[in-house]
Amino acid sequence: MSRCARSLPAAVVVAVAVLFAVGCTGSPPEILHVDVTLAVRLDPSSGARYEALEVFVAVRDDDGDDDVALLQIVHDDRQLVWEFAREEWLTTTHGADRWIGSPDLRMADDAPVPRGAYRALVWDVAQQQATADFFVTHRPVDLPNVVFPTFERRAGRVSVVSPAEALLRGYNRSGELIVNERVPPGPLAEEIARRLDQAGVRVYLELDHETGATLQYGPVDWDVTGRS
Repeated sequence: MSRCARSLPAAVVVAVAVLFAVGCTGSPPEILHVDVTLAVRLDPSSGARYEALEVFVAVRDDDGDDDVALLQIVHDDRQLVWEFAREEWLTTTHGADRWIGSPDLRMADDAPVPRGAYRALVWDVAQQQATADFFVTHRPVDLPNVVFPTFERRAGRVSVVSPAEALLRGYNRSGELIVNERVPPGPLAEEIARRLDQAGVRVYLELDHETGATLQYGPVDWDVTGRS
């Protein structure tokens, strides 16, 4: 889910109002890890270029997963907050860890994501919280001149156009990851193309950038681009 930053004071008032609605207490939540990616994206449909943060937090709460009520990502220097209630964040599991977060934290005007110190805050229904600090220290990205990996069709086959090997991710219409492969520039391997050849597949290309950011091209509708 895409989410733009809001000014910090107003968002904190909203968070407190939500959390005071429930009055029981119990064990506080715990943040185990924070995973952060600075994504630099090219939207093929609009041509828009912008930065976004992908932030996921590994959370544990002895009172149960449903006890976690709110996730906030805060940039204190700029007085900004991104805020997610339980029905708004994405949830994934890796091993025994449960991760919550969002792959698309953006500025309202698609301005560059602020660098510097951030806080991740997780609140439970009793207004107990856990906090973890993280930092975004990437060098500025020259967005107009970034060379993104892309697709093109050549002689009836889809080719990857990229300055280096890229990561291809394909998702079916249910959101399940069906392809996660590194691919070289040139014609796409027929075995990978066959795995993508089903209705409703959306595909992304990713490439590491010299600034430490991840270049992302997509989503591409494979029904239009890749299926013969």
